[in-house]
Amino acid sequence: MLELLVVLAIIGILAAIGLPAIKGLRQSNVMASASQQLLSDLALARQTAIRERTTVHVIFVPPDVSTMGYKSADFRDSKTWTNLLTHPYTTYALFAERTVGDQPGQPHYRYLGPWRTLPEGVVIDPDEFSPVTKAVWDNSDPSIRPFHTNAFPFPTANGFSNSVPHLAFDSKGALLSYSSVFPEDDYIHFGRGAVLVQRAVSGSVLEFDVRVSPKGNTTNQYIRIDGLTGRARIERPPDQEIQ
Repeated sequence: MLELLVVLAIIGILAAIGLPAIKGLRQSNVMASASQQLLSDLALARQTAIRERTTVHVIFVPPDVSTMGYKSADFRDSKTWTNLLTHPYTTYALFAERTVGDQPGQPHYRYLGPWRTLPEGVVIDPDEFSPVTKAVWDNSDPSIRPFHTNAFPFPTANGFSNSVPHLAFDSKGALLSYSSVFPEDDYIHFGRGAVLVQRAVSGSVLEFDVRVSPKGNTTNQYIRIDGLTGRARIERPPDQEIQ
């Protein structure tokens, strides 16, 4: 009996020591999965823009989605809008302005597939969605400024026009430039966090809040998109890179 108790005690100690490591490994796997998903979808947007000779946007669900108009009579538009109510900071879609064969001046707007959500436990930095004036955006450092905003049919190609954050690739695969003649690099900061939703008894969304944990971890790594080539890669701040 004494030997059995000793063995159980040792197992308990080993489990206590190993649990943080297992938890850390899971978090690392989630971040790696989110990184790969974003890189793959950015590459798809760029390749589609080149292949179809069009402009492809990566549109993000904004925090003010609940205030936006949608076509309640259109089942698909209404259902998509309802599904996106609880997905700001985590969800995005690819949007093309035209297809090969469209007549000049007659764009054929369409979403390239369904809306995509990052793995649970990962959010895009809330500062990426901070509203700023055009003058402030033009004069901001590209590495820290928020997403550019523009009007698109949202949340489906038949939806009402709404102002939403986005970035875009032109027909040559470069990033579209909004504040200068030359394409500038763009950055997507993301990290561990969660969107907390408060619902009414009826199930409708009352409000939500985004929590980044630990605070500031969305600055630990980011995706940098080269302005000229449109190619994306994972980077870390200089003071965190391994020399």
